[in-house]
Amino acid sequence: MKPQKWDSENISDQKGKVVIVTGSSSGLGFETAKVLANKNATVIVAVRNELKGNAAVKQIKMENPNADVRVMSVVLPVLFS
Repeated sequence: MKPQKWDSENISDQKGKVVIVTGSSSGLGFETAKVLANKNATVIVAVRNELKGNAAVKQIKMENPNADVRVMSVVLPVLFS
């Protein structure tokens, strides 16, 4: 069986969906948040460092001014954060 090529173009429109992406201030988390924002999802950038989260949101919005991206400060080992 031939492996199928998959990329972000395979993601359908996410309008009306809310997604939380952890670790989204850099790396894979950031790229995931950016792709989902470009697919019209409301993206919650869940980060430990709010300054880095705000920088990530700013960068995403520079590329896509209509993106609905928000920062949420979380510490995953602390469930009530």
